[in-house]
Amino acid sequence: MLKLKALVLFIILAIVIFLFWRNNCYHIVAFNFRGDSGEHQFRVLTWNICSPKIINGIEQEEIARLIIAQNADFIQLNEFVLDSCLVIDSLLNKHYPYRNNANAKIKAGDVFYSKTQLLGSGKFREVPNCIYSKLVIEKDSLFIIGCHLPRNNHEGQIEIDDADSIRRVKTFWGYYRNAREKRKEKAQFLKKTIQKSTLPMIVMGDMNDFDASAPMDSLEDAGMKNAWWEGGLGYGATYHEGWLRLRIDHIYYNDKLSLKGVKVVNTDFSDHNILIADFSIVK
Repeated sequence: MLKLKALVLFIILAIVIFLFWRNNCYHIVAFNFRGDSGEHQFRVLTWNICSPKIINGIEQEEIARLIIAQNADFIQLNEFVLDSCLVIDSLLNKHYPYRNNANAKIKAGDVFYSKTQLLGSGKFREVPNCIYSKLVIEKDSLFIIGCHLPRNNHEGQIEIDDADSIRRVKTFWGYYRNAREKRKEKAQFLKKTIQKSTLPMIVMGDMNDFDASAPMDSLEDAGMKNAWWEGGLGYGATYHEGWLRLRIDHIYYNDKLSLKGVKVVNTDFSDHNILIADFSIVK
């Protein structure tokens, strides 16, 4: 009887160790119980607001108030089309006088709003839906890249001539594999950009992939760390549709920044939640 109990305990312990190992490999559930670690210098916010689904000015006012209430110093909005978000834009401009709208006039565009003046803003020709800005935080320069990497649906997928290949790709995993290859290509360009910089850096946005996936590994290979994995607690889902819950929006940072806190703000205004992180620059 004792041998049977010992065997059961051994099996349970082995399963627990295996699950923790797999969790650590794939960065699924974060276990950080320390909470916020001291005062921060600045706060960043990223949110895919899915503006094509915004239907009226009242809803835009509520969205703008929700964003302003988070008291972020720097904001990135994905799927932001300026012509469809004029109310949001006018309200945010009162609190955020600086803006990089290099991609804000295209479908599924992107925009930065900042309390601090933006320097050298623009977009990457090699990575559509990817913008950048440099700003100064208390005399220290900071470089921020905002991304919206290729999506996991049929839009923009690679055309395939072979009929059997087409049938295989018309599944979620088929679309995911095709889009993942595109994201890997874009992430490789971002990796080279990151490695060339000596500045404190943040890369954030709707990455449409999981932390520890092949595209995101490229960012980590360049020395970037995932804010939720380093400071979050729990699963931290940022995407919700029906029963589906995924963490595909991320904030990455390099070792010239110290993470002070990270959180997800749940909202039904979009199929994505708000992701926020607090940082200080390492002296």
